[in-house]
Amino acid sequence: METKISMKTIYLILVITIGLVGLGVGSTFAVFTATAEIANPITLKSDLTYNDDIFDTADITIGPGESRDANVGLYNEGGVNYFYYAVWYIYDGSDGDITFTRNAIGTIMPNGVINGDSDGVVGLKIKNNTSNTITITVGVATSKDNIVLPNYMRLVTYTESTTYSLTLSKEGISGVNAIYYKINGSNTYEMTTDNSITLNVNSGSTYYYYGVPQTGYTMNSCTSSNPCSGTMTSSVTKTLTASTNSYNLTLNIGTGVSKIYYKINGASSYTSSMSNKTLSVKYGTTYYYYGVAFDGYTMNSCTSSSPCSGIMGTSAVTKSLTATADSYNLTLRKGTGVSTIYYKINGASSYTSSTFNIMLNVKYGTTYYYYGVASTGYIMNSCTSSSPCSGTMGTSAVTKLLTATASGSYTVTLKVDSELKNTSSVSAGSKYEWSFTSPTSNMSCSCTNNQTCSIEPSSRVTYMFIIDSVTATTTCDVTY
Repeated sequence: METKISMKTIYLILVITIGLVGLGVGSTFAVFTATAEIANPITLKSDLTYNDDIFDTADITIGPGESRDANVGLYNEGGVNYFYYAVWYIYDGSDGDITFTRNAIGTIMPNGVINGDSDGVVGLKIKNNTSNTITITVGVATSKDNIVLPNYMRLVTYTESTTYSLTLSKEGISGVNAIYYKINGSNTYEMTTDNSITLNVNSGSTYYYYGVPQTGYTMNSCTSSNPCSGTMTSSVTKTLTASTNSYNLTLNIGTGVSKIYYKINGASSYTSSMSNKTLSVKYGTTYYYYGVAFDGYTMNSCTSSSPCSGIMGTSAVTKSLTATADSYNLTLRKGTGVSTIYYKINGASSYTSSTFNIMLNVKYGTTYYYYGVASTGYIMNSCTSSSPCSGTMGTSAVTKLLTATASGSYTVTLKVDSELKNTSSVSAGSKYEWSFTSPTSNMSCSCTNNQTCSIEPSSRVTYMFIIDSVTATTTCDVTY
């Protein structure tokens, strides 16, 4: 049985705009017809200008499981003080096949009153809950009187969705920089940098979320390229986590360093290595290292008493430990007959000379070279310019003596009490002896050219004149 609608005839224009991409400002409104199949979204525009009763309809087709938006605009241009309105639909299936909810455009409920010089939009999101394509007829009725619909017209009412709490949180306060989420059918992601956020999500809807890591971290899952998702059936908490990245720390052993020690990633004790070492160190953590020098070397820095350290950034790091060779004294001394000393130390390419004894600082482990040049009448015993002496500096001071031997022959002239007793040619460095008689033992002798003489008794009246080593031509006198 059909229920009759009591209303005055009112001129009502229902205009439909098809929400297709590409329609611009110049688009026109089409007059609403009962057989139109409307593309999503639909906009109905109603201008009530004088007192008549009218209603009009449109057919809407919705695919299985899909939703369509229909926006019904109601405008009172001032021709009447107020009017009643009702949005309705006709559908042959069950009530549960279709769900009406308010979309983002809607400003008023599906039925009510529009007062003078006011307007409103009934924003419908129509959901097909079946697995088949369905077609429904949607219409709007306006009147100055109360509206009564026939039985086959169903009044549109919003279905309030059941919502549950979705809590998205970061693990602790580091690692994850921002949380992105998309809920309740939204096409775009929202973002928060808060440690956690709680959202109201419609039951049965799909939610999406992912995290963006802080510098030096990598998301364990739920990334922008592979977001996590779920279907809302009860309140739920999701925690996004990130892991610390690791970067290489290379410790190189330089000359003079025997061993390196290091402590990384929060270790409580040091580990040692006798060769170069590449280590994997977590971002943001502090690493420690020092070296131990070989004998004869001293660490330039990074010692056991004062280790070096650093905080790992976002790129590989190389550290080199170095030591400097210690220096020890080399003393070069001239012996008799040596005129000049020549030496070359600490990697020098040429010799330096000295006419005096000299003390030099020579680095541990390096080779030093030296030789002498003899005075006139002498020959170097060793360490000559053609065959220098050398040595490797150890860990203690060294003294080297350069010596020479007299060469050729010299003339010795001996006078006793001003009387010439002997003239002899003596090999350089040889001993000169001459026996003579004297009435007394109270005698003295002297020689020229720094030659040293002595007199020793040989018998009761015979004495021996002696020069132990003749190194120059000389004239000697014995007086009494």
